[in-house]
Amino acid sequence: MVFVFALCCLWLLLLSGGCAPSPVAPAPTVPGLSGAPPPACDRAVRLVFTGDIMTHAEQLNIARQADGSYDFSGQFAPVLPLLQGDLLVGNFETVLAGPRRPYTGYPSFNTPDSLADALRKAGFDVLLLANNHILDLGAQAALRTKQVLTDKGFAVTGLGPGQAGHTPPLLCEVNGLRLGILNYTYGSNRPVTPALEREIALNGMDLLLITWDVLALRAAGAQYIVAAMHWGIEYRPEPSPAQRAVAAHCLALGVDAIIGAHPHILQPVELHAGYGKPQLVAWSLGNFISAQRTVPRERAMILALDLTCSPGGVPRLRRVSLSPTWVELSPARKRARILPTAPGLLPDDASEEIRTTVRRVHADCLNFLGVLPVPDARGFYTIYEAPPPVTDWLPGRSARLMRFFLPDAWLRQAVMRSRLRPPSVAGKITAPAVPLSDKKRPRPDSTANAS
Repeated sequence: MVFVFALCCLWLLLLSGGCAPSPVAPAPTVPGLSGAPPPACDRAVRLVFTGDIMTHAEQLNIARQADGSYDFSGQFAPVLPLLQGDLLVGNFETVLAGPRRPYTGYPSFNTPDSLADALRKAGFDVLLLANNHILDLGAQAALRTKQVLTDKGFAVTGLGPGQAGHTPPLLCEVNGLRLGILNYTYGSNRPVTPALEREIALNGMDLLLITWDVLALRAAGAQYIVAAMHWGIEYRPEPSPAQRAVAAHCLALGVDAIIGAHPHILQPVELHAGYGKPQLVAWSLGNFISAQRTVPRERAMILALDLTCSPGGVPRLRRVSLSPTWVELSPARKRARILPTAPGLLPDDASEEIRTTVRRVHADCLNFLGVLPVPDARGFYTIYEAPPPVTDWLPGRSARLMRFFLPDAWLRQAVMRSRLRPPSVAGKITAPAVPLSDKKRPRPDSTANAS
């Protein structure tokens, strides 16, 4: 498989005019990165992912305060202990178009900027913008959304200005781990016309683009790569053939984890081991927060990946776990909030009716996902746990083989010199580094359940 992958990459280079780097010439650097070897991954890393973050009209009405402002923080308060980790990632499926337009829910979203404040308070680090609703109100509203989120301290990806041709992958440093994040969508509710493309670059699900972005992350020294995909058929509990085809392509490229969104309901979580390492596919995490009420759209899961590093710096997936959640929506009580469903985590003010519903939702989620009902102290259920490593021979050997066929210096030169210009790619690919390793959050065991 490595040989086939090497041949594919060679084909891409030949299409772009090719390059034959001198073995003694210094490798050019990718803008935004030094090209230096990645830092040592010195301790465990916990990556946490949520599903769709949406604001329908009911949520807007509940969040509206007496003075006309909006406060969304209460919607996330009960699950704050579940969001603790080193990096928290969510799909931002709304638009921050500003107060000059009315705030609206479906079908064309416009949400107050204070939603971003609530997400920041909840601990979110990375927000994904490649989805079918980001262009609801046009290019300028989408660009304003990105700017507001960036100004508030989020790392965002999936969308950028039209001059770039496409948004480059994101590279974050977390506890010494160099993590690459890719983000693509199947399409947009608003037709992406040539005029719109001149203003905005929305990452479409182009297999050639995905291949090139993975190579760019490799060249930048990414040690673990996550692909966030906005895909699938809404309200269908199983992945579509198109999803499976894209996932197979990503796994063959060496992507370590694929996190899906868009169907608005839970889809299965799978582990694949065909390329010498465990690779995760979470087809859909469901609606993290929304006002969609019909079963099963009101439930979702929070997904956690725990990584460790070998003495040689090779990241290793140690544990995959999840925690089901359910959205309580009560306009009469002016309440909209995400509730954890694991035993013992509900806020004290939850009524007996809510507790009965939560128990049913919890059992349904565990049965659907095939999870044994034994949570850990955090309220997460383990679906995969790696055996104690006897040796890192296989991952280490795999990494050495990849570098033999595709040396990092060669890849950096290819990225910088390439003249490959498919419609969704333009210019030189960069992967801006976002340092997040200095984050300090309280651990779940020291955080009380908020109500």
